[in-house]
Amino acid sequence: MPIATNQEPEGDKKALLVGIRYETNRNLAENGFKLQDNTRKDVENLKELLMSTYHYTEKDIVIMTDSDTVSHESKYWPTRANIIKAMNTLVEGRRPNDQIVFAFSGHGGQVDVGVDKREDDGKDEILIPIDCEVIRFDQDEAPVYSNFIRDDEIRQILVDKLPQGVHCTMIFDCCHSGTASDLDNVEVLSPISPPGSQTTGGFDKQQTFGRKTGGIFMEITWGSRHHYNNKDLMREIRNQIKAVTSKANERLKKKHEGQVDFTDYFVTPRPQLGSLTKPEDILHDRFML
Repeated sequence: MPIATNQEPEGDKKALLVGIRYETNRNLAENGFKLQDNTRKDVENLKELLMSTYHYTEKDIVIMTDSDTVSHESKYWPTRANIIKAMNTLVEGRRPNDQIVFAFSGHGGQVDVGVDKREDDGKDEILIPIDCEVIRFDQDEAPVYSNFIRDDEIRQILVDKLPQGVHCTMIFDCCHSGTASDLDNVEVLSPISPPGSQTTGGFDKQQTFGRKTGGIFMEITWGSRHHYNNKDLMREIRNQIKAVTSKANERLKKKHEGQVDFTDYFVTPRPQLGSLTKPEDILHDRFML
């Protein structure tokens, strides 16, 4: 099992960053999934942070987006198959003291539980690649999708395959991401630290929202100073997210002034910290990528 540490490892550094806008996926649009204008900016922000603050080089970072500049036939086009292959490549050949980062910014969802029956709500959390499609969408039942990535798969690849001593950080800025890698988690305030740890933009049942400059959770995280410990950084992130959400709701209130039946206000996303060890045990560890 990987071991949490306060010291920055001195091994190799590798990152896989995925950001999907979904403009080429007509099926999702027809089923009410909005374009995610912020996600490509999230990838740019994270790449800049990794290189400027955490000493990653450009060759250490693989980026997968559905940008116009990426061929649909390319291995960097964020299909289910390509993302799964890139995740496996990310963990292959890793050794103690190596550091890896996996980040996903896009749509997330929930489906009926699959192999792992331990989910409290009977649902598995999923990531939605560019080629994911809705097969059945009923408000009274869990949606049925094709070509999605299940939380069990993320756990198997990015946690269970890790050699001892590898430091892995996973960041999920999407809806329904509370246990996106099936790790124990605590609602405190945010980014990770030990191998096999995750930071999420909200609870399993929560939706998140963003803006064109980048997703709120991701944008605030990358604006923070890297000398925070996990607890203090999470607290700062949550306070700022609350302020941003409040401003957004004030604008909605003005826009719908006089409409007493309007209740469709944003709910503040509640970031969580997950860990292979007890999340409470790493709250005072220094945040690192």
